Amino acid sequence: MKFLFGTKMRYFWVVIPMLAVMTVAIRLNDYSEDLFKFYPLIIFLAGCIIFTFVYLFRAVGLGFDEVRTIGLFSSRERVMINEGKTLTLTLLPKRKILVELFGNDGVLAQLDWLSPSEDGSIPDINLFRAKAVGGKRALKKVLKFYCLDAQTADELIKSDEKKYEDDLVIITSATTENGYKQVNIKFIDTF
Repeated sequence: MKFLFGTKMRYFWVVIPMLAVMTVAIRLNDYSEDLFKFYPLIIFLAGCIIFTFVYLFRAVGLGFDEVRTIGLFSSRERVMINEGKTLTLTLLPKRKILVELFGNDGVLAQLDWLSPSEDGSIPDINLFRAKAVGGKRALKKVLKFYCLDAQTADELIKSDEKKYEDDLVIITSATTENGYKQVNIKFIDTF
């Protein structure tokens, strides 16, 4: 499984003041004449630092069998990848990647606005959506996870209409109407 971090590192800067106060409390702990000294403050700050890391940690896990969000305070969505589903990775501005999974399970969803196509086929719906931190390099690592070599992954990211076909996946690249780079991974066969 390939993981994309979901929280920008600058959000963790909030920990720096807590670490500074905790360092001062530890250094001055020997000079305190109180019964408990600075131990309650040190324990409280350590708990705040741990809680901050747990609260801010979010990731998106990509695999051949499922796509999911990871984190104690995240949505913790999990969607199974079957044959015919398409994983879409879109490069957004400010080093973000939009991860979406489109598909259907062969059954028309119970949505008022959704109706079958004229030919009777069931349209694909958005089953999963999450944002992750990363740019072209992170997208290249995801493509390498899905059995591409480095050169083919570079060509897919740089060109607009490139296609790669394998026994397991069909990978195409395109540009959206907003001008964002988009890579579609259609799963032909799953394990």
